[in-house]
Amino acid sequence: MKLLVVGSSHGGRAAITAALAQDATIEIDLIEAGPVTTVYPTQVKVHANTRAIQLLATQHQLLISHAGQKQRLSYDKLILAPGAQATIPSVLSTTSQNVLPMRTRAQINHLKAAATDATIHHVIVIGGGYIGVGAADLFSQHGKQVTLIEHGPQLLGSYLDNDFSMPIQQALQQQGVTVHVNELVTGLTGAPDVTGVTTNQTTLSADLVVVATGTTPNTDWLKGTLDCLPNGLIKTDAYLQTSATDVFAVGDAIAVTYLPQHQSRSIALASNAQRQGELAALNLQTPVLPYTGVVGTSQWQAGHLQFGVTGLTDTAAQRANISHTSVTLTQDQRQSPNPAIPTKHVQLRLTYDPQTKQLLGAQVLADGNIDELINLLALALQAQQTLADLAVADFYMSPGKNDLPHLINAAAMTAYRQEK
Repeated sequence: MKLLVVGSSHGGRAAITAALAQDATIEIDLIEAGPVTTVYPTQVKVHANTRAIQLLATQHQLLISHAGQKQRLSYDKLILAPGAQATIPSVLSTTSQNVLPMRTRAQINHLKAAATDATIHHVIVIGGGYIGVGAADLFSQHGKQVTLIEHGPQLLGSYLDNDFSMPIQQALQQQGVTVHVNELVTGLTGAPDVTGVTTNQTTLSADLVVVATGTTPNTDWLKGTLDCLPNGLIKTDAYLQTSATDVFAVGDAIAVTYLPQHQSRSIALASNAQRQGELAALNLQTPVLPYTGVVGTSQWQAGHLQFGVTGLTDTAAQRANISHTSVTLTQDQRQSPNPAIPTKHVQLRLTYDPQTKQLLGAQVLADGNIDELINLLALALQAQQTLADLAVADFYMSPGKNDLPHLINAAAMTAYRQEK
């Protein structure tokens, strides 16, 4: 079988690995718009710095372009993982090397290199989402003077409630990051090399401007060929097949079902892309395992704090006019009776339906590792568990080592009593 894979990021790489594991005789052509650093087995032919420019679905062919030369590749199956590109507002459009959009692997590698560049002293980061907060954290940890600008009223407004995002803002400020919220960037200063930005409130100088203001799917070249949403996201069925026969799509360029709201939308997370790549490869010949949707589980770190979210926050539920209530449990409410057992700051919020008591979402903020908590909560959310389910869930407790009830048990029991 001849398989073409467009895109070598998380979804594309996962698809190639899974396809090779299933069929050692498969022939794969990888088409990547940028450089390719991953070393693949010999049956994978890599077309680096090559763009896919047209899908000829009825002919089972893909038109590609490299160094101005066009070529048609035939396929039996095609997996599209074109990803997304940074959305650049027109006022920030420039060819200056001092402005770095954030999305691709090459751009992330550039950012990491810039963090250790001794010639860069002042950095402005535009956008207070995951990428912007992560970039500000990275540069500040390397001793740079960082200004983080967010046009909305809080950092991470699409992910966390305000009282969960505020400690993150404070942690960044303790590291020396200057945070501007409710401030709009209106332009760039300096020509031809950018030397800073203007906002609706001030003018700021910088050696580097990082733009992390959202993404746009790389699907313009597929318009009129595949069924897409108005925003360009590719529509797929439950087995990740597109509207074209033998053509699958994965990653940031596709619309996925967001289970808490039963809506098709973008959930641009590496974890989703990786799972989709594996599933697309598994379903190439026969549809065997459906992709049922996501709850939007993610985890991040800023300064000494880790934070995670799965499903709906109170803010998101209110915005969507979804009936909800919540309970919040912090470390101060559950100090260990054994003074020899250290406890770290943990803040957990469960958002739930007040009628059915079903979990709608959860947020975690901690001065320590939260991997177990956020993954357990994601599993509970996908299983449509209720407060009663979580209150009596059989989590372990080790007397003398951990005399506390599990935080999820404790939070659910608090909510259950609150609702009685």
